[in-house]
Amino acid sequence: MRASRASVEDVRRAFASAGAEPARGELPQGLSAVLVPVFESSDGEAVLLFTKRAETLRRHAGELSFPGGRMDATDPDPLAAALREAEEEVGLAPADVDVLGHLTDLTTYYGVLVAAYVGVARGEPPRVAASVEEVAEVLSVPVSHLLDPARYESRAHVDMPERRVHYWHLEGSVLWGITGELTARFLARVWGWAPPGEPRVVREVSEFRPTSR
Repeated sequence: MRASRASVEDVRRAFASAGAEPARGELPQGLSAVLVPVFESSDGEAVLLFTKRAETLRRHAGELSFPGGRMDATDPDPLAAALREAEEEVGLAPADVDVLGHLTDLTTYYGVLVAAYVGVARGEPPRVAASVEEVAEVLSVPVSHLLDPARYESRAHVDMPERRVHYWHLEGSVLWGITGELTARFLARVWGWAPPGEPRVVREVSEFRPTSR
């Protein structure tokens, strides 16, 4: 897919008919929420903002993620939690985000429900973290990089070959895990993306850990 097609307007069109929030009933304890921040580059390309988690964090240390975290008692809903966390982690003010809608709910390996939202942000992407305790690095990734088959691979366990784990090899980092799955769902929603090629079949859980090329 050509980079020229990966525009912010594509994202807006994909979420123009987004429905209401899903009916979740009573929110589960420990619910987390993330924001998928979309920026527009100087040449009109959609750019996604990721954070590299601090190595000192208890879970997913050093991994790439979208801004987000656990919902607090003071948050009126998961979206508010996602916006609050984005401001705390990378300094992205809620007033500068045009929220387009709910992307998906995803239950993690640890049983945590993650609610993901998409928003178009104004201005330049943040370059440094607002919370160095949580964020080691802020990365702006053009969508054209994510649509490039040469940067992508997938793996699946021999007992569940239909369940892929997605990997994107970026400059100095590998995008995978929960955030990789959210990214895959975002690309599919907006650009009709589908994983290229067949997954590499593995037998051990340890083989899902990413390696750089």
